[in-house]
Amino acid sequence: LRASQDKFILTFNLPELAMTAWAFGALRLRHYALMEKIVQRMSQQGYLSGIKSQEVAMLLWAFAVLGVQSDVLMERVAELTKDYEFLCTFSAQDICVTAWAYAYLGYRNDELMDGIARRSTDTEFLATFNHKDVSMLKLAFKMYVW
Repeated sequence: LRASQDKFILTFNLPELAMTAWAFGALRLRHYALMEKIVQRMSQQGYLSGIKSQEVAMLLWAFAVLGVQSDVLMERVAELTKDYEFLCTFSAQDICVTAWAYAYLGYRNDELMDGIARRSTDTEFLATFNHKDVSMLKLAFKMYVW
């Protein structure tokens, strides 16, 4: 697979990297070498500056549906979302997918989940949730506390 080659993956920008991970997740194709290269690329100094909430959600969703554990990915995302202003850029779907991915993969980060809970109790933001978002967030918090 060309995308898992060292030099090729280095050419991917954030949207391309997120879309590639998402595509493999959507097809349920576990390609551990590729996922490791994605994590390595994300770990490069400054690479995540400017990441958008949708890219975060796509990456987390892909890793979760594929059952690929990555402490590095989860720690990097948790670090980004410590900034509540960044968390406030997440759509309802993005925030629900993020919470679900952490819970589904069994990663504990109380600061992240507290931020998600805080954001999700904002009345105006909560009004943007559809029934799937509510169900996913409820499931995420239920899985997280177990």
